[in-house]
Amino acid sequence: MVPASLPLIPFVGRAAELGRLRAALDAGGGGSCSAVFLSGPTGVGKSRLAEAARQEARRRAWRVLEARAYPIETDLPYGLLTSAYNGLLRDLDAAALADVTRGVGPELGRVFPALAARGGGGVVAGPGTGDSDLGTPGELRARLRWSVVELTRNLAREQPVLLYLDDLHWGDASSLDLVHFLLRHSRDVPLCVAATRSRHSSRLSGPTGTSAATGRSSRSRSTS
Repeated sequence: MVPASLPLIPFVGRAAELGRLRAALDAGGGGSCSAVFLSGPTGVGKSRLAEAARQEARRRAWRVLEARAYPIETDLPYGLLTSAYNGLLRDLDAAALADVTRGVGPELGRVFPALAARGGGGVVAGPGTGDSDLGTPGELRARLRWSVVELTRNLAREQPVLLYLDDLHWGDASSLDLVHFLLRHSRDVPLCVAATRSRHSSRLSGPTGTSAATGRSSRSRSTS
């Protein structure tokens, strides 16, 4: 039976997938990070299933961060996560921005232009600013990852967060690594990561492994 709380246009033969999506949201709402990856060939309904999850998350008053990856942007570092977070960071009022950026490092301004433009969390203005104070590339990368974890934790403190990433197989390597890191270090955060990917893609060996690493995740295969 299709879960009553996911009331889009009726699905046929998708009760199992809808159940996994609902379970992932239930886990996230209960304070335990979850992930679900919808895999299948083009045109079989992955996007409709993902839309059901987004609608349900909004019905539950979650924050919904979403972005789509494109082939032309696979070489753009952190492009996918920038698209997912930037709109919210741009639209928050000053007090809310100060709250969600508490404890994050200045390096986030290099990834999220909205933070650099508004000066949230004392971020640097962008690439080329304050490089000598940010350490080696490896140190910068490590602090950036932990800052994204802290930012997401802050965002989820008042409302659970759904991070939805469409066409994840086209995601840039930096974003995919960061999603992996975020899931591994957010087990006690009310967060659900939902993503669609092509079953025929040779990419994404990392993120599909990530779902298993969270301990509360599922990989739904959308097939005809």
